[in-house]
Amino acid sequence: MYNVFTTFGPQHQKLYGKNFVETFIRNWPEEVHLYVYYEKDAFVQNERVHWLDYHTECPGQADFEYRNKHIQQDDFYKGATRFSYKAFAWIAHLEKRLDTYNIWLDADVITTKPIPYNWLKKVHKDGHAISALMRQKTYHAETGFVLFDNSIEHFNIFLEHYKDFYERDLLFKLPQWHDAYIFTVIAHDMEKEDNLKILNLSGDLNWHPFVTGILGEYMDHLKGQRKKFGFSKERKRWT
Repeated sequence: MYNVFTTFGPQHQKLYGKNFVETFIRNWPEEVHLYVYYEKDAFVQNERVHWLDYHTECPGQADFEYRNKHIQQDDFYKGATRFSYKAFAWIAHLEKRLDTYNIWLDADVITTKPIPYNWLKKVHKDGHAISALMRQKTYHAETGFVLFDNSIEHFNIFLEHYKDFYERDLLFKLPQWHDAYIFTVIAHDMEKEDNLKILNLSGDLNWHPFVTGILGEYMDHLKGQRKKFGFSKERKRWT
């Protein structure tokens, strides 16, 4: 019913990738499998962890990078190429429709204690195609965790729109080119035009909503400098 998927580069294996995989194995329910889109051979062997060759599974990323190499970019707001690795992993995995609930986790997330299987029911809701960390004060969502319910037709519509932004380079018409901004543009438009329902896991929380909201009970998202410290100080509610 559930699976988790992610991607990260080999250069990030020691900094956070290995910890991500090992804490998943220890703490996620045995029924849930992990799919890692990776550029080299597996470095952890486990029957619940599936390693998929990134370039074989996501050939569109290299095409996207090549045809847009002339466009000046930066490391975040206009980091189209940098964040396209994540975007094409989304496209490749979601098109497989392996399980009803497909959970994206950024690879700098650690799972801090065992997750009860029944807890997963709290992060999705009937009739809602997506669960995500939406924000009120900051326009774009925090996409370190996104759950997709592929049993709902709005999921198919969202995926087609998302593919268009990358396969037709529509993202370059937007003021920001990173994946979270593109996700939020599509989500807001579909809420207005197509009655898309999104379960907001942030509630009224805006600053680092991953760890201050419901997800923080079992996971920590080590964004930015938090990787060096090994924890998020904002997560004190759960520690």
